[in-house]
Amino acid sequence: MKIKTVKKIIFITFILIFLYKFKFCNNFLNKMISYNYYNYIYNKNSLIKNYIKLFKNNSKLLSEIDLLKNELNDEKFKNLILKRNINNNKNILKKINFNIIKACVINRNIINNVYTINKGLNHNIKVGQVVLDKNGVIGQIINVYKDKSNFLSICSKKILIPSFIKRSNFKCILKGCGYKNELYFYHIDNEMISEDDIKIGDIFLTSGLDNKFIKNIPVAIVKYVKIKNFRINKIYIKPLFYAFLIKNVFIINK
Repeated sequence: MKIKTVKKIIFITFILIFLYKFKFCNNFLNKMISYNYYNYIYNKNSLIKNYIKLFKNNSKLLSEIDLLKNELNDEKFKNLILKRNINNNKNILKKINFNIIKACVINRNIINNVYTINKGLNHNIKVGQVVLDKNGVIGQIINVYKDKSNFLSICSKKILIPSFIKRSNFKCILKGCGYKNELYFYHIDNEMISEDDIKIGDIFLTSGLDNKFIKNIPVAIVKYVKIKNFRINKIYIKPLFYAFLIKNVFIINK
């Protein structure tokens, strides 16, 4: 009788130990599975995020490369600028009767047309001031901090510049078309644009009608004109600066 009781106790003890170990193993396996599953999901999410980030960076780089190619290959445009003596700082600065603040570009976001300069509130920089380079108008101050500022280039869709061509007195409003480094124009007069109004190589100057951009400062050059039925059908207008090469700038301090 005693032997049977002892056997029962041993058997029950064995069963309890087995169940305890099984429960421990089961919990351990569950934890391992959960941990591995979490790591798997986390790694997958990280890979997806990295892929999206790389895709965005790649798209941005490709856009900037296209811009750079267009600018560097445009020898005809360079020659037109040199021929008309726009590359002379003194010719532009002599026309300005206001103080000029010199600054340098320290950062650029070409896709968004935003540039950062090394002058700010401490140097009397204010929102709305016009920014020039050696060729003409390039933008307008939009944000000012203690020792730096941001300006938006005229290629942005947010900037409108009343302009005219001195040769023909053709009046219009120039507007940027984004990161393409091109400008659109809106004709002010209701008359049709004739072949004599705009020619390749014509320079658009600020008209000063908006009281923001002072008069007679170069803005853009006519690079291409398509004529159909003796009328202008398409015009390609290019600003007088290279987005990648903007470095030394001048801020008009009215």
